[in-house]
Amino acid sequence: MLTFKAISQLEVELGFRAVSMCACRLHQCTPHEMDEGKVQQNNGQNQLAAVLNSDPEDLRMIKRRKRRRQQKEDESIFAKCGLLQLENTTRDELEKEISNSKVYDHDGIIALNKPAGVPVTGTSQDRGNIADILPQVAESIGKPAAEIAKAADRYSSGLLLLGECKQTATALNDTFLKARRRNQLIRKYWALTVGIPSPVQGTIDIPIGSEKIGDHTLMLPRRHASKGNFEHKDVVPCRTDYQLLSANQDLNCSLLELQPLKLQKLQFQVHLSNKLCSILGDRLYSNQIQDILGVPVLVDPHQAAIGTQNIPAAIQKALGLRAWHMARLPLFLHWYQVTLPSWRNKKDVSIKAAPPGYFIEALQRLGLYSQEVQENIMNDGV
Repeated sequence: MLTFKAISQLEVELGFRAVSMCACRLHQCTPHEMDEGKVQQNNGQNQLAAVLNSDPEDLRMIKRRKRRRQQKEDESIFAKCGLLQLENTTRDELEKEISNSKVYDHDGIIALNKPAGVPVTGTSQDRGNIADILPQVAESIGKPAAEIAKAADRYSSGLLLLGECKQTATALNDTFLKARRRNQLIRKYWALTVGIPSPVQGTIDIPIGSEKIGDHTLMLPRRHASKGNFEHKDVVPCRTDYQLLSANQDLNCSLLELQPLKLQKLQFQVHLSNKLCSILGDRLYSNQIQDILGVPVLVDPHQAAIGTQNIPAAIQKALGLRAWHMARLPLFLHWYQVTLPSWRNKKDVSIKAAPPGYFIEALQRLGLYSQEVQENIMNDGV
């Protein structure tokens, strides 16, 4: 009876590559070389058979060698700085990563620097999230009663604010609420974008509402929403103040500072796409911006593909991105700074978290690492 063994794409690729190389050589050889060519072809077939019958441990070793070869050849922004891949990270490794990211510990506030891709809360399907490991992280940083107050969302990197106890966490949330009621902007985000907004500074005030498109629930602009839409919370008000920090006209990319009044889900992606800018790594909204005869145009979101971002070749080359990077490109959106006004009825408290290493490397390669940006990063902290 015939038996079949499941094989991976890598196994097939390795085997057929060996056969193809021999076949190509055989096609080009002289009659004198035919016998040797047949031997090489047989060797290639034997290699394929060997792969198909390999021990699982041998296959894992082949895959490890391929990963090491890719890393050795990697000239991307991730080569030196790395990128946390949650699916390849153990719970202990995640706890250590988060615990070691502390950037502030004063006045009852602990600020950590969260990596992109790590959810704050999660479901049973999520491999890891901050809430699950918080007890261990809190013990590790010497604040066993710490609770989460505010944090960058799952796909963003940046500040994760903890109160040293429940009362302090509540006070932090109250500070955000009071600032919003005073129309006071206290958060600053950095976004690396494909596209340069015009004008280079301003306010985007466009309400948004959710809509199901295919398998995704997106937030979309609702410029003509009725009073009833707001009352039923089908639509929420949304404001983003933005400012250009640096730009590269040749590559058509920029670093923006974003300040939300109250941050809504996917707010920055929606607002920036309406400025014909897409955040690097944005898979949901970036393809709504299409290049037609050299002119960027915003297309109907129902007609736009959702998936890997179509990044201009010149930017890909500058960042050293290859196919395996594109599939896992993080969102280049970072919660950089918060200023807590009159914290505990005293002075304002300003807390900063430097962007990830790959983010900074990208700024340097794209010519966006201006003196002002460099000074801000060098002075991260109080």
